[in-house]
Amino acid sequence: MDALAGRLDLTIVDVLGDPPPGWTGESGFLNRGVLDRHLPDDPQRAEYFVCGPPGLMDAVDAALDDLDIPAAHVHAERFGMV
Repeated sequence: MDALAGRLDLTIVDVLGDPPPGWTGESGFLNRGVLDRHLPDDPQRAEYFVCGPPGLMDAVDAALDDLDIPAAHVHAERFGMV
């Protein structure tokens, strides 16, 4: 991801569920609050690529829907444990 961020207009925000002591980044769950803090000024114009397990995907889908992000701008891949 870091290599892509160096080549693309891409911002990576790590959100740790159980951060180590001294962590100053985002923590907890990826939700609308986290998105509000990191999305561009006009979030409806961006493209969103989301990949993760069902709980994460449901939360991100709901947050993007709350932000009126067009479904055509959301590219998703859901995965589950087997």
